[in-house]
Amino acid sequence: VNNVIEACCVFLERQLDPTNAIGIANFAEQHGCRNLYRKANQFIIQHFSQICQEEEFLQLSAMQLVTLVRKDELNVQEEQEVYNAVLKWVKYNEEIRGPKMEPILHAVRCQYLTPSFLREQMKNCDILKKVPACREYLAKIFKDLTLHKKPIVKERTPNTPRVIYIAGGFFRHSLDILEGYNVDDRSWTQLAKLIVPRSGLGGAFLKGMFYAVGGRNNSPGNRAATSESRSVPV
Repeated sequence: VNNVIEACCVFLERQLDPTNAIGIANFAEQHGCRNLYRKANQFIIQHFSQICQEEEFLQLSAMQLVTLVRKDELNVQEEQEVYNAVLKWVKYNEEIRGPKMEPILHAVRCQYLTPSFLREQMKNCDILKKVPACREYLAKIFKDLTLHKKPIVKERTPNTPRVIYIAGGFFRHSLDILEGYNVDDRSWTQLAKLIVPRSGLGGAFLKGMFYAVGGRNNSPGNRAATSESRSVPV
């Protein structure tokens, strides 16, 4: 029997994707499949941006949602993704979930939202207007941010893959290629092409975007490529 259970767990692990990861995690927890439960939760944390777009996410209990968004390693580019996911969850059944929003909002690291975003939410979000405690909580954070107070909560530390990016060409050979080498699994991935072929460029990766700056375009016409362009890594 144990061999059958193990085989089923291996099969389910291979089927993990954003549409079913929460369901598989719940199944694994109910049946005591610890390794599968751990793998499913790792997948959920790593792919949160996709997970929160799925129907399963909207079926989470309030306690499950709080546990998830409290994770230090939640893989998001900015905290606004987490806030918007919570708001989406509340709106799915606002009558029942609205009164539960305050403790959930405290699990979001609102101290890392921008003042302009907070101002817009306090002004226009209908749910916040119905839950004064949440609006007051965000107002206090907004005030602290405008006074440049240091956040009392730490930033998230997502366990993202280590990737080396290769962009453009060299010397007189200007190219528009952008590729990524995953150091952990030793694999190459071809990414979106640069807007302008370049050689001798500088590059930087920030919040999910690869920025290519400067360099020279030695393709016909020999135009200097000094403007900034960006590509979204896959």
